[in-house]
Amino acid sequence: MALNISNEEDTFQAAIVAQRTGKLAEAQQHYQQVLRMNPRRAAAYQNLGVLAFQVGKFEESIKLLEKARELGLETPGLFCGMGDAFAAMSRWEEALPWYQKAMDADPQAAGAYNNAGAVLLKLGRVGEAVAAWEEVVILAQKSEEREPPDSPRAAAFRRFAAAAYNNLGEAYLQRGSLDLARQNHRRALDSCPTFAPAHSNLLRDMLYAPDAEPDADPAQIIAAHRAWWDQHTAGITPMALQRDRSPDRKLRIGFVSGDFHEHANVHFLLPLFEHHDREQLEFIGYSNVRQPDEWTLKLVAQCEGGWRSIVGLADESVARMIDDDRVDILIDLSGHTADHRLALFAYRPAPIQATWLGYPLSLGGPIDYRLADPFADDADAQSRYAENLLRLPRTGWCYRPPEAMAQVDVPTTPPVLRGKPGERPFTFGAFAGCPRISDEAVRLWAGALNAVPHSRLFLKARPMDDRETRRVFRARFAEHGIDAERLTFLVRQPALKDHLIWYRKIDVVLDTMPFSGLANTCDALWLGVPVIAFAGRTARARTGASLLTQLGLEKLVAHSETGFVHRAAQLAKDLPLLEKLRVALRRRMEKSPLRDEAAFAADFAAAMREIWRAWCATGETV
Repeated sequence: MALNISNEEDTFQAAIVAQRTGKLAEAQQHYQQVLRMNPRRAAAYQNLGVLAFQVGKFEESIKLLEKARELGLETPGLFCGMGDAFAAMSRWEEALPWYQKAMDADPQAAGAYNNAGAVLLKLGRVGEAVAAWEEVVILAQKSEEREPPDSPRAAAFRRFAAAAYNNLGEAYLQRGSLDLARQNHRRALDSCPTFAPAHSNLLRDMLYAPDAEPDADPAQIIAAHRAWWDQHTAGITPMALQRDRSPDRKLRIGFVSGDFHEHANVHFLLPLFEHHDREQLEFIGYSNVRQPDEWTLKLVAQCEGGWRSIVGLADESVARMIDDDRVDILIDLSGHTADHRLALFAYRPAPIQATWLGYPLSLGGPIDYRLADPFADDADAQSRYAENLLRLPRTGWCYRPPEAMAQVDVPTTPPVLRGKPGERPFTFGAFAGCPRISDEAVRLWAGALNAVPHSRLFLKARPMDDRETRRVFRARFAEHGIDAERLTFLVRQPALKDHLIWYRKIDVVLDTMPFSGLANTCDALWLGVPVIAFAGRTARARTGASLLTQLGLEKLVAHSETGFVHRAAQLAKDLPLLEKLRVALRRRMEKSPLRDEAAFAADFAAAMREIWRAWCATGETV
């Protein structure tokens, strides 16, 4: 593009306007023109560093910000930018000092406190994270008293307060305190009704709510999710699309996700991506991943239709990209989880839109289909969704064990039988995120511990590193008569193989409820550890039951609270059966639909062809 501005200051201001309005390429050219006029304009380097961050070039961002510092710029904004770049690369320990520099330079730097809290939470330092966000709220309240309500500064602090409340909700959720999490997510929305991430988190909180709650009513879930689209995408006009309606031609399938990296979902995506029929389907990835890794590259290699990073791009721009790519079926893999891009679906950039894998609740928006598991979503499940249920015939998931599992041996003898008789206590385990450890789960797990004298429970999750989190969980179990010494809190393991070794020390895994496990349950079963699961009413509460059913282990599935405790106690007493299960678990899994990668890919292709033919025939989804 032609750049006709010759005045340094005018060019700099034009760059700022372009950057604020998302015209990043134009902004970059203006900043570079400024630096040709004045190579020592530190602010231009700083803003280029921010721009590099916006497009996911974090190492470049750090170099540009360092150049600004060399030229004498020492501002809270620059320090925050350095912290943000390190944090985006998961270099948490390197990010923290930069946020501290920003706070030292400006004790009212609400953004620094807010972002420091996010890093502290990643490090498992929940208490310190909470303190940082509470400081943001205090700063916002003081600003409200001091500033005119309609001033830009007051508006900025309200946005920071909303972000802080949202993050406080996440911190409390990590401690398993669902009520406090929802309370703070609502406060975030009250502070800033257009703050879509807090609204998403409030919806995501429904995954952990007991089935008995009014909010768990399917009609209320659908209505609450529809409200998100009404609030955040109301002004969007669906695109006019042109597609070849040949029912049997090769189809272009687009996948949108923020989880195309080292994430549990990758182990269910790789079997499909590697085995899909390239004569019938062409895959395209739309990745909202700020820091690609080796897992990203594995997925990229299977997307013959192309791979697009959509980090930092406006939803409308991504929607136009998808239309330009001539995508026939667009699939969301995230739901209302971190780094989702649901709003772009409001543009309807593909004739058919679906959701799969990442979110077991109805999205309530312009999504036509939900790919479903035949066991988790039973015959009466359609009434729980705004989307049409498209049940895959054998299983809704196909599992690829992490490669690190090859480094972990699978002892067929349960830990309780190793060593001298009576020497080792029976050990239950739960390697689940704290949000999944509901009051119902604590009650049932405590029931299992009470039913098996001298047994113990291993709890492993990142927030368990935090002293206050451990205190909270000890108190929750104490309410059911479980002494603290029967609970073992395991610290986080940075390497997956070190995490997996702990499965060797567990006799039986207890599944979570009402949001049951998928990846963790598959990991346990593959490593030879039986799992007791509870079959609830909805898909989120029936995943574990589905996995066990597909392995022919219905006897490990409970349909009542007393049944759950009874099955755990019986398995603890019947040690020959326990040993027999451990010997056969991996073989059972290998023979199940969960490990038949080619068959799963074929079932997926057939489902895609079915909904495409329906659209070609009528122009509508069915």
